[in-house]
Amino acid sequence: MRCPSPTTTSTNPLAPLLAGLGVLLAGCAFGQELPEPPYVDPGPPGGPPADAVTLVDRFAPTLDPWRPDTTAGWKLDGKVLKAPAQGADLVTKQAFGDVQLHVEFRVTEEGQSLPRIKLLGTLAIPVIDGGSTVQPGNTDSAPPGDAVVLFDGTSLDGWTRIDGRPARWDVVKGILRCKPGTGNIITKERFRDVQLHVEFATPYMPQAKGQGRGNSGVYLQGRYEIQVLDSYQNKTYFDGQCGAIYHEYPPLVNVCRPPLQWQSYDIVFYAARCDANGKVTVYPRATVLHNGVVIHDNVEIHGPTGGHLDEKMCEPGPLMLQDHGNTVQFRNIWLRHLTGKGRVSQAPRSVGEWQSYDIVFRAPRLGQDGTVQRRARVTVFHNGVLLAHAVEIGPGKGAKVDRPAEGPVILPAGNVEYRNVWIRPIASPPK
Repeated sequence: MRCPSPTTTSTNPLAPLLAGLGVLLAGCAFGQELPEPPYVDPGPPGGPPADAVTLVDRFAPTLDPWRPDTTAGWKLDGKVLKAPAQGADLVTKQAFGDVQLHVEFRVTEEGQSLPRIKLLGTLAIPVIDGGSTVQPGNTDSAPPGDAVVLFDGTSLDGWTRIDGRPARWDVVKGILRCKPGTGNIITKERFRDVQLHVEFATPYMPQAKGQGRGNSGVYLQGRYEIQVLDSYQNKTYFDGQCGAIYHEYPPLVNVCRPPLQWQSYDIVFYAARCDANGKVTVYPRATVLHNGVVIHDNVEIHGPTGGHLDEKMCEPGPLMLQDHGNTVQFRNIWLRHLTGKGRVSQAPRSVGEWQSYDIVFRAPRLGQDGTVQRRARVTVFHNGVLLAHAVEIGPGKGAKVDRPAEGPVILPAGNVEYRNVWIRPIASPPK
């Protein structure tokens, strides 16, 4: 993916500059190739995005996406698809491989277990048994019961400047707004492995272009930047898009909303692993959803990005928000520590309340002889709470399977109702 370095053997002192200009004119910038990631309208909160296949429409559901031999007893009631208490599970006509799946449901009877959605026709999700229960927030974006709230709309008591002095950004009507020229701000809270939620809105700057329009950054541990930028109808270099892990990975898709509209990052971050001598043995990894759409899936981050706080990859670090000279706004910032915490098996709401699963699924990779070369892998959120991250499921490596690497989605029957179910293909991360 990377462009050639602008090197030359010429003795002309201007040659390095001219070579670098040649790289830019060839369509490269800062070592990365263009074009930009494709734009996908993220749709309203909860989706569906523009590239999704709708399985249960949020306004006018039908049984068209489902195999007719599995629909007996399933009923359409306004905006809801009602499952039979006992009967056949519902099976899609279409087969899917690597996907993001969103399912909203509610249990209608006490004693009814939560539905286990099946992918590839056989793999039941969620797969976590015997773990603890977490109280979810009132909405999927609200802080769950075990969250640490970093900004609640009232003050900057939990934040400082990099040198430890009080943060000088503005807090206005529940919103945290960058005050250009006052510097980056960092949390007093330090972390290793986390689930992080951040909401932001870029300013309206129609005369600005590229990196000059609505620029800020969300730095994990103060070291690894998830770019914030107004990338709505605004061209810039490939790995500097909104949602990019800066200069390392562009987002799989550009799902920016227009300026002044609120957007969200939902981030799962696992810090570097180090040996007793402080040497990194495993690089950090991250999964990022932007406006509910997966843009990074368990990617490896190979070191601190530009503008980092420090290079102490083996130590905990703060969340850092960047002052890049633009009045970017933030709200509803919280994290859940994952380090040292046992597995969470569910984050349920009460009977009759709507719930959600958000699933990122990578199908197994099979050899020509049908043996598993890489197991299936799944990340699961339940009502906004992470249950599993990049967990391997299904037949093990080397096992021989007699089914293809694509298959249907299956909604289980029971005392359950469904709405707003959609699925979208996801690309592989760039290499």
